[in-house]
Amino acid sequence: MPAETRGGRRAGAPGVALDASPVAPPKRALEYACHVRDVLLAVRERVLTTLVVDDPEVPPLYREERVTLAGYAAEDLAEAVGEIDVAAHPAIDVAAQLNVMSSRAIQLFAGTRERWPLAGDQLIVDLDLRVASLPAGSRLAVGTAVIEVSPEPHQGCAEFSARFGLDAPRAVNSAAGRALRLRGLDAKVGVEGVARPGDPVEVVPPG
Repeated sequence: MPAETRGGRRAGAPGVALDASPVAPPKRALEYACHVRDVLLAVRERVLTTLVVDDPEVPPLYREERVTLAGYAAEDLAEAVGEIDVAAHPAIDVAAQLNVMSSRAIQLFAGTRERWPLAGDQLIVDLDLRVASLPAGSRLAVGTAVIEVSPEPHQGCAEFSARFGLDAPRAVNSAAGRALRLRGLDAKVGVEGVARPGDPVEVVPPG
């Protein structure tokens, strides 16, 4: 929903660098990790869309643009690699995937309520979504339905940047932004039910 590195590779004599890219190796590794993670997340979203829409329009990934717009340089390599494993985990039920964002966070980026739908999230809630408050596996009662917080991260992408500015994905993808879940969280349906605008959203006690 964040690019593959640029620069060609060529053969050379012993002692001659094989990579003509001017990008330093650590930065290349970070960009590759972020790119792989975001491709996996984007593919998952595309699968979900095809389950709902008969002939969906598939937006481009904007792989080159993501390097800058999604703030790859500010990410942590170890965290990005860990998120690849989560994004590719076979236990993820894409058919039940939901995006949940805090009303206070979307207010920060979108401003007026009329622009909130631009974020594309199915649920906007007035709730503390921090990782410390709602770790993976936490359950939320929404109307008569119950959803469960998924472990995969919800990242700011090129579309998020295009709609809310260059600083938006940098903020949500920063270490602090991920801990606060400024871009929200992913969840899957645990108990089917009906959720309507204005329904209370409550944390279900464990057990």
